[in-house]
Amino acid sequence: KKDWSTGSVIHEAARLIDLEVRETEKPAEISFPALLRIMEETKSNVERALSNLTLDEKAMMQERALNPWDDNAWNDILRISMKINRAELLDAFSPLLSFLTRDNLSLLKKDLISRFGQNSGPILYEAMTPLGKVIVGGPGPNIYNEDAALILDLGGDDLFLNNAGGTRSGIPVALVIDWGGNDRYLSKENFSHGAGLLGGGFLIDMGGDDTFVSLEGSKGGGFWGVGVL
Repeated sequence: KKDWSTGSVIHEAARLIDLEVRETEKPAEISFPALLRIMEETKSNVERALSNLTLDEKAMMQERALNPWDDNAWNDILRISMKINRAELLDAFSPLLSFLTRDNLSLLKKDLISRFGQNSGPILYEAMTPLGKVIVGGPGPNIYNEDAALILDLGGDDLFLNNAGGTRSGIPVALVIDWGGNDRYLSKENFSHGAGLLGGGFLIDMGGDDTFVSLEGSKGGGFWGVGVL
């Protein structure tokens, strides 16, 4: 039985545009701290891959992503796009992709229960980190209102009213892993639900009868980046 992985999706997408994503070794440790370290590494890789762009150029790309051909901006969008090394940008996600396999996520869930299972309340862990906000939700129903870089939810019928794995300013790498429940993902923002704009956005829902409602550029959209739902 071949292990499902997010990486296999990205590798196939890269092949279709004549690129290759480098393979990385299986993570030596599958744990919550290991995932944080890998996400920090991925964030640094993404920032390095986009370092050729000025702040003004990044702002233009973000502003024009959904309508790049409008008025006189098209030539500027093309020029800025050519400054992005697509191979380097895809490679930036290799460490994270090697972590996101079905078997690894099963081990990660066990680690989360071991670390935080004794905590009470709907939210077992929450902290601001160099990545952005990081949340571990318990097995009951939760409501997530604020944008976060990482949400790990152990189950329950949850309501996501935030970016839910969509990149945001200051959050070039965003990830949600939900291990079950009939969840609702409702967003009034563009680039939500596993969408990457100048970065990488990932939403992995492991099961349940889920609902996804969002605006443009969402649900696995990649704009000068990677998006996976």
